[in-house]
Amino acid sequence: MDDLTPEMLESVEVETDNQAFTEQPLDDSSALEEGSVEKTPTQEVSEEIQQKETFYTSEEIAELLKSDKEVDTSRLSDEGKLLMKSFQKGLTSKMQALAEDRKKIEEARQRMETENIQKNNPREFLYRQFLNNPQGVVRDINSEIDRLEADDPYNEENRKQLSQLRWMKDEFILRKDNESTLTRHQEITIAKANTEILSAIPDFQAKAPQLVEFGKQYGLTEKTIQVLSDPTIVGGVAVEVIKALNNMHTALSAGKTAEKKLNKQAPPKLGRAGSGDVKSKIDPSNLSMKEFEEWWDKTISKGV
Repeated sequence: MDDLTPEMLESVEVETDNQAFTEQPLDDSSALEEGSVEKTPTQEVSEEIQQKETFYTSEEIAELLKSDKEVDTSRLSDEGKLLMKSFQKGLTSKMQALAEDRKKIEEARQRMETENIQKNNPREFLYRQFLNNPQGVVRDINSEIDRLEADDPYNEENRKQLSQLRWMKDEFILRKDNESTLTRHQEITIAKANTEILSAIPDFQAKAPQLVEFGKQYGLTEKTIQVLSDPTIVGGVAVEVIKALNNMHTALSAGKTAEKKLNKQAPPKLGRAGSGDVKSKIDPSNLSMKEFEEWWDKTISKGV
């Protein structure tokens, strides 16, 4: 083996230095895995430009302010997002305050209505309390009856109050039962009417607007049609009204369809009478019903 010359040693040292230099990216790669690699100035400028391109331009903002288009929040700058967040926060608080005000107004209205009834019609007020809590009100009435009977049932004033309390309790119970029965009767009437209507007119839901317009064409107002076709108001009469409207509408539609077919199939008027063409001597529009039927059988039906 040849001895190493100084020139060969120098060559080895240079190669070692070059290898060290080329292995430097491996260190960068390990740094990249640790997330400590810094972006080059060129990359930062490129990303900044790309980010700015997604923001709304002044022209686009002006256009958005004039229109009702929705704002794409992803295209807002940080300042824009901060303003929107602040606005939404303020709007939410205002909407909550408005809802609270409406609730307070409704509570005040109900309270005034209750106080008015309590003042002017105590019996009706007590009946509403009875509807909300029947057992509690009956218990209070019975307690007052027991108190008066224990005091002096033969006292004229006590006897009068006892009679009123007993009658009022019976009245409340009977009235509540009657209202429940009426409600149940209405429910049955509506269900029966709907069943009959759908049985006679399966496509009633889709056809209802047409029937309303048809009725309006013949002088009925929309309000009148609604009342006459409402089972809760007129009961079973509503079924008859709806069926009558549907029958009239169907008959008229069929008549118009037949008329269109007749006009399509009827031969055109021909030349003057005496021109030698037999058909030209007959004008179907001037024939009686019997003559028209005979003409139809001889010409159109038989293809003459």
